[in-house]
Amino acid sequence: MSYARKRAPVACNFCRHRKRRCDGRRPVCGNCAESDADCTYQELSSFRFDGSSNSNIIQERLDRIEQLLWRHDTLFFALSERMTEHEKQVSPLGSTSNECLVFNGQSATVNGSPNSSVDDVTAGVATKDYQADILAGQTLPPFTIPMGHNTSTIRVLRLPLIKSLIGDYPQNYFFNIEAKRNISGLVSDRMFPPIDQDIGDMLVATYISTVHPHHPVVDTDVIFEYYKSILENGLCWDIKSAIVLIVLALGEIASNTDIAIPPLLSPSASTPLSVSGGSENNSGKAYPGMHYFNPAFNIISDISRFDFGLKIEVAQAQVLAGAYLAYAVHPLSSWKMIHAASCAVQMLITQKKTIGNLSEIEIRLFWSCFLIESDRLAEFELPRSGIEALVDDMPLPSVSNPPDPAMIYFLAEISIRRLLNRVHNSLYCEQDQTSRPLKSMMAICDELNRQLEMWHESIPGPVKPTLGPDALEPRNEREAILRIRYYAARHIIFRPFVLNIIAKSPAEEDYGGLYSQILDGCAKCLESIRMYLQHVSSVLQKSSSYSWTLSMSSLGAIVIATTASRIPALRDYISDIRELQEITISNLALRAEEGSSIQRGVWILKHILHKQEIWNE
Repeated sequence: MSYARKRAPVACNFCRHRKRRCDGRRPVCGNCAESDADCTYQELSSFRFDGSSNSNIIQERLDRIEQLLWRHDTLFFALSERMTEHEKQVSPLGSTSNECLVFNGQSATVNGSPNSSVDDVTAGVATKDYQADILAGQTLPPFTIPMGHNTSTIRVLRLPLIKSLIGDYPQNYFFNIEAKRNISGLVSDRMFPPIDQDIGDMLVATYISTVHPHHPVVDTDVIFEYYKSILENGLCWDIKSAIVLIVLALGEIASNTDIAIPPLLSPSASTPLSVSGGSENNSGKAYPGMHYFNPAFNIISDISRFDFGLKIEVAQAQVLAGAYLAYAVHPLSSWKMIHAASCAVQMLITQKKTIGNLSEIEIRLFWSCFLIESDRLAEFELPRSGIEALVDDMPLPSVSNPPDPAMIYFLAEISIRRLLNRVHNSLYCEQDQTSRPLKSMMAICDELNRQLEMWHESIPGPVKPTLGPDALEPRNEREAILRIRYYAARHIIFRPFVLNIIAKSPAEEDYGGLYSQILDGCAKCLESIRMYLQHVSSVLQKSSSYSWTLSMSSLGAIVIATTASRIPALRDYISDIRELQEITISNLALRAEEGSSIQRGVWILKHILHKQEIWNE
């Protein structure tokens, strides 16, 4: 079955460089006509797919994704204009009031701020209608991370040439390691820690500034309301108390500082009780915040057993619990909480009859589940909650006026996570990644990379991460994550070029005139790995909900780079391999808890270095 190729409109060069909304008219758009400017458009790739039915289907899907990304592009350009205008009108320093949340030098009031969405043109990406228009006539299933995809780190370790380098590891190697780990300190008791207001205020502030921008699943004014109620009335065995306790736990584990742990209290007692069990991990060091997390976890377990999507607070608590377990670097336990939350959200949507009836916080909850679940599915073969099937119909979160930088970061991460999922499905769903015809592979990679560059170009200047070896330091962790996501996507987009050379290592004449283009793709992949490994260090230096994801993807990336360094045709592209290996070992060692998959990753890399030393003797 063949499909007609349709291209979405893209901004002309004049509008793109000036961050203006372009109407896409040919030969001259409205802005260029008004400014009497030379109106030119970026030329599309000259690559075409092979004439097979599967290739045509893939291209049709990529075209539709391009349309979605173009609408994101329009949104971000409009937001950039609004942010620039807002910066001209207000001081960059926010109020120091307790009612104010300061993010990257911008102030956004927590209580009493205008929550109105930007106008329909600007926030079209945050409505359902634009997706319904774009996907009208959609007959193909949405792009999701496929079962059995070949992008994960363990799949990389099992490639034939890499096996010869490090040995044979079973398909479920990392899963079995994590499945056997226990979270010490999780006990079935009903003891509460006393809430010291000075410490609590500090932890809530840390949560709002550090954790909430990544997981905005509970409005900050609601958090303050719950917290104030707890201070006045004390903790009780309900879901609101659980949310407050997890907020405190996240504030502590994200603060990267040691805070004195108070004695625990029974809900029915007013005097301290002894702690049953411990809150120590396998290395003997207590997880920060575990004394808050433990009762919250037990509350969630009790209440969620009989919840059928009627209480949004249950799903909110589950997402926050999953985030805490991600900070503690327990990926499977984190996934279980997120999987439960994803199922609860889908049940909630069923209760609302239509997606159009969802509230703003319910939409943000959906996308937080999607982001975290996708990160786990990218590395583990796990049951799907089904939330991915709703992605194409779900509106994106709206943006306040003036735009909140934290929400723009959130939107940008949603956008690139969707693109990453499309990369997994377009390039890595086949068992043999080198079996695809070269021209087809090059066409898919070229198209995906064009969409990646469109994504980066569309991010408003005030929050856009700089790229390249001379990139500026990120202004905050959110910007650092976007930069890392960019290089992760670019690396796996061009990885098939490297795998092709590694697997076949044929002579130049065997590529039929495509050799230089194949090597160019290899160079882009290896340069992206270099940038990824260098920039990921800043995030892994401290506790983060991304610690496990970034550590494992670093392991997969450095193994690809190490194998490439052994191929004569690729050696010059990765001449600094030893330095990159040492950076990776140093990064992973920071999160290598005894008996964890990250610790095994460190062992694997040290084994590789040992073999290299033997070969070089």
